[in-house]
Amino acid sequence: MDFKKFDRTLFVSAAVPGGIAVTPWLGIFLYNRNCFTLTLSGALFIAGAAFCVITLLCAALLWTVDLCPWKERLRALFTGLSAAAIVQYYGCYDAFDKELPHNIFWMDALLFCGVYLLLLGAPVFLALWQTQRCYKWRLKIALVLLLTQLVSLGYACISSPPVGEAYDFREYSFSEKDKFTFGSKENIIVLVVDCMGERLLKEVLVKYPGTAEIFRDFTCFDRVVSPLPRTMYAVPALLTGIDFPRDEKGEPADEDHAAYLSRVCREESSLFPLARSKGFRTEGYPFILQTISYAPDVIDNSQAITQEVKKESVGKITEIVLNRFIPSFLKSFLGEKLASEPIPFVSPGGSEEESDFSYDQIFYRRLQQEFKVGEREKVFKYLHISGAHDPLMVDENLVKGKNLLRTQQLRGSLKIVELLLEKLKAHNLYDTSTIVITGDHTEKYKPEVVTFIKRPFEKPGALLFNSVPCRISQITGTVARESGLSPQASSLFELPFVKGSVEKIREDSLQFAQMTPWKKLSSSAAPCENMETVQGKTLLYDGRIMVDIGAESTLYSAVRATAVAENLKTAEKYVSTIDLKRSFRDLLLPAAAFPEGDYLFYVLEEGKDHDNEIRRTCRIIPLWYHLSEKGISQRNMPPELFSLPLRLDCKMKFHTFAIFPGVQFSGKCTLGWNGAKVPPGEEVALRLPPFTEKLQSTDPLQVFTRKRKKSFHPSQRQKKGAGKTVRNCFGGVSLYAHRLSG
Repeated sequence: MDFKKFDRTLFVSAAVPGGIAVTPWLGIFLYNRNCFTLTLSGALFIAGAAFCVITLLCAALLWTVDLCPWKERLRALFTGLSAAAIVQYYGCYDAFDKELPHNIFWMDALLFCGVYLLLLGAPVFLALWQTQRCYKWRLKIALVLLLTQLVSLGYACISSPPVGEAYDFREYSFSEKDKFTFGSKENIIVLVVDCMGERLLKEVLVKYPGTAEIFRDFTCFDRVVSPLPRTMYAVPALLTGIDFPRDEKGEPADEDHAAYLSRVCREESSLFPLARSKGFRTEGYPFILQTISYAPDVIDNSQAITQEVKKESVGKITEIVLNRFIPSFLKSFLGEKLASEPIPFVSPGGSEEESDFSYDQIFYRRLQQEFKVGEREKVFKYLHISGAHDPLMVDENLVKGKNLLRTQQLRGSLKIVELLLEKLKAHNLYDTSTIVITGDHTEKYKPEVVTFIKRPFEKPGALLFNSVPCRISQITGTVARESGLSPQASSLFELPFVKGSVEKIREDSLQFAQMTPWKKLSSSAAPCENMETVQGKTLLYDGRIMVDIGAESTLYSAVRATAVAENLKTAEKYVSTIDLKRSFRDLLLPAAAFPEGDYLFYVLEEGKDHDNEIRRTCRIIPLWYHLSEKGISQRNMPPELFSLPLRLDCKMKFHTFAIFPGVQFSGKCTLGWNGAKVPPGEEVALRLPPFTEKLQSTDPLQVFTRKRKKSFHPSQRQKKGAGKTVRNCFGGVSLYAHRLSG
């Protein structure tokens, strides 16, 4: 190397890409320290090593560039690309959609990509345009770019969780070698089914009648409350009997959760020490990291943390960083999606080559293949399955599918329980076992869960419902008492029996406002005239329509809601009402019981706003629904509409965001930000208000055809034959009006 020609600013410039790569990586770790098994020192070592390697590689590249005759332009390009990477990570990722939709209008796609590339290319263009100045000020520019990274890293350090939260999963992991090996004489099994709330479980029992037979020897405590309905709080409470502290508002208190776990798992009254004191082998197989202590004095399947476990955290953080650096319009070409956010879930053992299978599918298969009776006589196991937890991946038969209901996935998850009980019976272990099947929170993270408990040698022959009010932390004492771990512990079976049933659901557990049954409206007048109109969010929830009426609502109190279902062909309307006496985020419409056909739904809300003024709002549900013998389903394409002619004197007035009139496009039309592309033969429909004699004027409708844009006004394009169904065709496009009623 010729040191006389060596650029002493080279290493500063080379450090910029290293900082751009490493500081986001460290920031992700610091913001989410409790989701990864890395220690702070380990993360700093990895980041430091990566920074040195990247810096040295870039320094070698820049030294090579300095030997070239066009080094100034190449150094300017290097600086511009470094700045573009910062713009992408801290600007474009948050400003643009994460992924370009597949069905986006091509003109919009061009505009989207053009703006995106303009923002990313601006630093590169500026650096190349001002090559001489960029080269002259290269040290100052590099220091400024490094400073932006240091500021970002400093903010991450300030915002990161306290150092005191030292979870022991950074020192210990757990072995799954004996996950399905059971004791030869006595077993205590606590199986947590994630998101198994009372309402959802009872829907499964009704929808799949054979499910109750699984629990024929169990007592179902259907009034269990999980005070802090999150897995990281509920599971420790049910295994130790000690709830996480709460403040006066009922929220988690400001206490070190890691210290709480370490303390309660070692309390004499918790199940782990109690089971050990009676000669049980204690094993824990959590679903997320922050549920139990992994230390060897708590669980017997503890093991020192391995490099593979650490690599999993390193890989996850790297995926998240790469996901932010890749422009959104390129992600559709990359195939499998990268991780976009940290999650504390534990990967099921043996799943390295089985990423296409769900957690419960792998659990079921391993249980089928690996179940055996071990040499130990007594075994205590905490197991966890995903239940109705998102994402919904499997149906009631544990087969992967799409557009699934939560009841389907929960029933599929309960096949694991069914198989486990069958295996225990086949090996004569069922009668001597204490078995608990419990939820930790509902699918909406509410506290109303259910718990099934089977005591040793208990065989009532049918599922019993005990509606005695209780907390999830009382399960610990019940298991300890009924299994003989602690005869002096308090058991739920000692409380007075309160008879329950599958039909009864506690009022407090109603996560959705309960509406009156649908009633046919005698008058066909539009009930939403002179109302504000807002866009509603909706989804199909177990065969019924759920409407989000939540946080963005302008109404404050005394809300009355009326749901309207309108038949698009006959214009018949059906209504369902409710007075919302307390705050609800979701409105679950009653099961549809009207004639088969295509329907539009909207919700009318009336109440006082924050200024105590009466306000009326129409919340439009912008989808069509089809009702048939098979149930209700969403339609991605507009249904076939009832057509009326456009008269010569007919003009149309468009109201922004009004329900009448609305423009509906057939399925092959492509909607864009500034127009619509309508292929030949496709249709555009205008929904008009009922009983409107004159439709007042305004701007003509503009539609893009393949070759040119054409403007249409009904009074200008009327064909002969008034009084008949007339479709005004031009350029291969059919345009017609649809009147809802009258």
